[in-house]
Amino acid sequence: MAEAQEGYAEHVRSLLVPISEYNLLLPGTLLAEVVSYVEPSPLAGHSEDAPWILGMVSWRGQRVPLVALETLMFGHSNELGSRARIAVIKAVGNHRGMPYIGVLTQQIPRLITVHPDTIEPLDDSDVSGYAAIEAQVLVTGEPALIPDVEYLEQELYRRLYE
Repeated sequence: MAEAQEGYAEHVRSLLVPISEYNLLLPGTLLAEVVSYVEPSPLAGHSEDAPWILGMVSWRGQRVPLVALETLMFGHSNELGSRARIAVIKAVGNHRGMPYIGVLTQQIPRLITVHPDTIEPLDDSDVSGYAAIEAQVLVTGEPALIPDVEYLEQELYRRLYE
């Protein structure tokens, strides 16, 4: 039984979230739900200084900020395709009034299981210095970015609520 519990601790159920030309790698525990894309309600005064904040969407009776991480990370975004979705993720900080964040995706995220032998760091020189990127990795043979969710939350909260 101890061996089975040890093996369980060595893997993490995760998501590959397609944005722009990259995939984000997120732990599955952050995902609340993936929903169809809906046009967000605009936020007055935020489009020019923070074009990555797309507006607010209604989700389960709550107003949730919707962000385009590729715009925050790289300063550009792609056109929305017919497969665009919103991945609603749980906030990890204790920011009052912001328990969830909507992340624009290019298509439905994929569930994967990450084992220590299926993930390795990549030279992140092509993405170093970009906001909201914690690391670049190769996971199950695919390149992915690990976002800095705490940075995202702090920037979003600062711009929306302070």
